[in-house]
Amino acid sequence: MAVSLIDGDGILYRCGFAVEKTKYLVESPDGSHYFDTAKDCEAFLDASYPEGAERPPPWQRKDLEPFENAITLVEGVMRKIRDATGSEAYELYLTPSVGNFRDYIASRAKYKGNREFTARPSYYERLRRYFLDNGAVEASGQEADDEIGIRATELKEWVIVSYDKDLRQVSGPHYNWVTGEMSVVSYPESRRLFWTQVLAGDPVDNVPGLPKVGPATAYKMLEGVKDDKGAWEVCVRAYESHFGEGGYELALETARLVHVRRHRDEIWNPPT
Repeated sequence: MAVSLIDGDGILYRCGFAVEKTKYLVESPDGSHYFDTAKDCEAFLDASYPEGAERPPPWQRKDLEPFENAITLVEGVMRKIRDATGSEAYELYLTPSVGNFRDYIASRAKYKGNREFTARPSYYERLRRYFLDNGAVEASGQEADDEIGIRATELKEWVIVSYDKDLRQVSGPHYNWVTGEMSVVSYPESRRLFWTQVLAGDPVDNVPGLPKVGPATAYKMLEGVKDDKGAWEVCVRAYESHFGEGGYELALETARLVHVRRHRDEIWNPPT
């Protein structure tokens, strides 16, 4: 029986944010106007006040549903996963709040430094405790993605449950519980994703790659490459062409940052 290896971070954030809504209020001469989204509020102001006219500042209020509503959503997600995968065994992983080996590798930019001031759900700590009290595993010194990559290497039958593109570096069965898509990532596809990230970096995690190289350009740069050794040579040439003598080390740093671990304490090394 395949084991469902679940990325718990995504469930925590999506279910946590789902029970808190920001409402917008505009007090205008003709009365009070309430809006469910910032977009609707802005559209009202655009339609009601000519360009250059003084506008009343919108007020914001956060409406927070009971914690139990978030748990109900989590339970619904878990049922959806069970029904879709048919798994009776589950392992749910969480990324630690602090401590990641990538923090000590990153030199060009702070790893995930772009998230330092990103808001967390109001129930973040309570949901996290709920998961841990119900058998979730908190990664140590690495991310939930790494724990999942390692377990997928150890197990014979598994399915990765996540909507995180990074985990598609691991070839095999995947289930995206947000879209409902079940897919099988081929080995060539998984390697192409990894090498694309080495070239383009990962803006989501604040990992810079080659300047002005996005995923589409990186994908084209890898056309015709037949194996990992050839892909690494493409990356090194590209980094050295842009950065000069230090290009090799920067390519190595980027690869180590974006690589999803398959073994305990693994640090990625170039193919030989």
